[in-house]
Amino acid sequence: MRSFQRNIANATVLVGAGEPQAAMPWLHRWWEESSKDGLAPAPGCVDLLASAYAMEGDFASVRRVVDDYFAAANAQHQRGGPEPRLSEQTLTLTEDPPKVDPSLLNTGAMFRPLPHPASGGAHFLLVGGPVHYLDVRDEYACDSSDEIAGEPTNRLAENFARTAALTEDTRWLRLAVDVTAKILDQAVRNGDDSAWALSLGYANGQFRDQVRAVVGRVPTKIRAGAGTLAKPARSRWLYDRESTAYMAQQLSATPPFQTVDAPRVAIWRWPGVSDSFLQAWCDTIASAATTEPLVVLPDTPAMRSFARRYVRREYMTKVARIQAENKLHFTVGHVPRSTSVYHRPAATLLITSDGTEVDGDLYLAALQYLDTHYQLRVDALTLLADPLMSTQLPPLAGELRTTREQSAVWTEEERQRLTEEQERLSYKRRIGEDSEYLDDYTIQDLGLRR
Repeated sequence: MRSFQRNIANATVLVGAGEPQAAMPWLHRWWEESSKDGLAPAPGCVDLLASAYAMEGDFASVRRVVDDYFAAANAQHQRGGPEPRLSEQTLTLTEDPPKVDPSLLNTGAMFRPLPHPASGGAHFLLVGGPVHYLDVRDEYACDSSDEIAGEPTNRLAENFARTAALTEDTRWLRLAVDVTAKILDQAVRNGDDSAWALSLGYANGQFRDQVRAVVGRVPTKIRAGAGTLAKPARSRWLYDRESTAYMAQQLSATPPFQTVDAPRVAIWRWPGVSDSFLQAWCDTIASAATTEPLVVLPDTPAMRSFARRYVRREYMTKVARIQAENKLHFTVGHVPRSTSVYHRPAATLLITSDGTEVDGDLYLAALQYLDTHYQLRVDALTLLADPLMSTQLPPLAGELRTTREQSAVWTEEERQRLTEEQERLSYKRRIGEDSEYLDDYTIQDLGLRR
């Protein structure tokens, strides 16, 4: 029974990842198993099977599946069974001609690559470094940008786990916020009073705390249904957690934002590593920008790959998502997380919009240099590109590295937290808690197969 439930879960993700043909055998078996003894097929199976056929453009089969369900469900209802019920999205698929908003989940649009290449026109700052974290799989220690060996499944799960560990670590958040605050302050000093920052993340409590600690006030939460993505009236910081809105912005005939004013800096705190959502977010920002924005990303292999392909304006096709990431986008509730107990964050790599790669410490050194030479009316990227002024930066970058190396030793508090997390993980394994989530890390990396 447990194996059958696992196959159903896998079929759901396969349809979600834009691979309906791979899911069909499991969906047909689910139909057969749930419709034994004269019962109507399970509504969830009908909804998913209809979506799979719709993704193939086979609307005749969609109508056949729905008609067969209602015939069996009505007969069952006459015998005292429940009323027939399917999702509204499934019923829209039976219309002739089909009237399907491309942003609806069951069209598959939110699980496929975007139909256009990356717009480009953005810089990327990767923030990462040594990290030690635990999750339901095991305990791991690495540099966040280290290449991941093994099967595609392992690479996809590990990228998700590292991204989650970084973006929910207060030390990573603090560096991202510090860098952003410096960029905004220098932009205002250079005469750009409209500069502001946007951040997208699943959990926002720690982010609010870090912004308040650095700039003295909490960021503004984007107002649902506002129809505008722009600098807040009373702040330079805006945050959001509705990742699907940016996909709809790129795909829907009625986008949620009628007006977009691009931020100067954008911080991606979402644990997901799927190309499509990150591309939609970056495209929404970059396409409206007059000054190319800087996007701050957690430094993992998946994010490095994304940034390099984005500035080359490629089609972004690595859209596979494990179940844990899918739940973050489309459900509310418990999602397995990676808990970071040790992290020494650094700006590891800057990738400019023309593809140039610069040591991240040099970029931080440029920000620091401009803080102490406030009479200069240039930004950090201009300073890096200047052959004369940039010679001042390597010594400052060396000082940053030395300071970081001196702080590399584990603190007593970090060792204590590691012990606590090890005990908690051991306890969960003993009682079987979270066992249903182990498969969240075992979905084949469909994006790498494309």
